[in-house]
Order: sequence, then structure tokens, then C-alpha cells
Amino acid sequence: LYIAKNPVTVESVRKKIKRVLGVQSVSHIEIVDSVENTFKYLTHESKDAIAKNKHVYAKSDITYINDFDIDRYIVLDENQKRELKNLLLNIIRKEHLVNVIHLLDFIEAHGAENGITNMRDVNDVITANSGGFRLYFDANYQMGYRYNRKPKIDKETGEIL
Repeated sequence: LYIAKNPVTVESVRKKIKRVLGVQSVSHIEIVDSVENTFKYLTHESKDAIAKNKHVYAKSDITYINDFDIDRYIVLDENQKRELKNLLLNIIRKEHLVNVIHLLDFIEAHGAENGITNMRDVNDVITANSGGFRLYFDANYQMGYRYNRKPKIDKETGEIL
């Protein structure tokens, strides 16, 4: 994928790619509308490729030039944003986090375990729903002073969880 900031010709793109990757590197150039969908098509992560059981290329095997970052072009739909928001609120509640910095630290340490891979999406969801997040953080902060939670105890080991 080659993304230009300004209008370019197909031939100028062909020359730039050949300069960076070699003369034999370009066989076809196509102008597309969706960077995300094209990337998924090329890496075999598209719904069609998955249905056809095509080999998925590892992102680590792909040569990125000019600081290309696919995450800049991936857009979450409303349902995905809602799911991420609910996941984050659940983490806040379960981990008893009292501010956004604690949440971001937790996501950096344990995000992958929870299916969160893109901090940009996390930041977008938090800022778009700051009032709701503030309620959860406030509640956890207040509970630290006014409410004693009953400790959870593992019935088999007697360990306090």
C-alpha cells in the first residue's frame, strides 16, 4: 500500500516503489477507497479470505516503509465502540481503578489479555464517553472511603481474593 498526501500519478507511485523495493517489486497498481479493507485483503484477513481458509500473513513479515501504521486507518463501527466501552467500564469496576491513568497503565500491562490492542481506540472511546467513565472512577474513589467491600474468599483454599 502506498498512501500519498497529495494527488499523484500511477507512474510516479510505480517509480517510488521501485526505488525503495527494487525494479521487480511492482506488477500492478490499483487506486482504492479503503486502506483498511485493502490491507485486510492483502494479508488475507478479510471475511472472504477467512471463509476460503487462505493463509493469513503475519504482520511482522510485512515490510513497512515511510512509517506506515495501519492503525491510523482502522475505524471502529458503533457496535465495536460500544463493546470496547463496556469492556473498559467492566475493567474499571473489577480492578477498582480510580482514574484514567490507572486504567491506561492497566491496559498497557494487560490489554492484550483482554483483547485490547489499540490505545488510540481506547482514548477515543474514553474521551467520547468521559461522563460515564467519570461516574465509574468517582464511584470507585468514593467506595475506598465510605464502603467496605466484603472480601471474596476462595472456598477451597480459604485464600482472600
